[in-house]
Amino acid sequence: AVCFATRPVSFLPVYVCATNTTSLDAFVDLMQAFPARLTLLRSEDFGRKCYPGCGVDRVANLHGAESKHGRPALVIDGGTTVTWTRTDAKTGAIRGGGIAPGVAMKFKALSAFTDALPDLNFHQVNDRIRQAESEKKPIEVFTTNTQDAMITSVIRETGLLVAQVIRAYIKEIPNNKKKHGVKVCFTGGDAPLFLRLLQKENHRIIRETTGLETPSE
Repeated sequence: AVCFATRPVSFLPVYVCATNTTSLDAFVDLMQAFPARLTLLRSEDFGRKCYPGCGVDRVANLHGAESKHGRPALVIDGGTTVTWTRTDAKTGAIRGGGIAPGVAMKFKALSAFTDALPDLNFHQVNDRIRQAESEKKPIEVFTTNTQDAMITSVIRETGLLVAQVIRAYIKEIPNNKKKHGVKVCFTGGDAPLFLRLLQKENHRIIRETTGLETPSE
């Protein structure tokens, strides 16, 4: 313990997983106001066999998913990018995954690389999806306004991608691991959106697409 003012204060251990150096620097500056000891974790600190270049955030997510739900694990992270990573059913080794543009990035790209398309923000997209759900009127594949045309393409593309990742994961899991059900973990800011797209009761938002049912294995 160290003495701050007139009373002893113990250092608070804080373990940090970060791949964004700008955000990390800002966080370190913020934590200087607190009696904390920061430890920046690396991928190898989790004691797992990782492929070269595997980010510590993905390793930490998988470690947490297996700790809670057992082996194997699939984590789909919806943030700036959409990433998916899985572990091996026998050894827990990280088998790999994929990276795709995130939902916000796709909308930003449509606006940034064209002259006529608007810059849709999260609230506009979320409000439009909620409207479609409450009115039970899916956003059509063929629309007559620009905003819906952008939303239908990005949401369908993202929903189908996530569903395909889950199917591929289930296909590779040994049958003895499927008998108690297959768990998929979502994290990141877009996780609630992914769940809404995959839940059957909310499926009407994208029901015209083929085969986007929640996997039942």
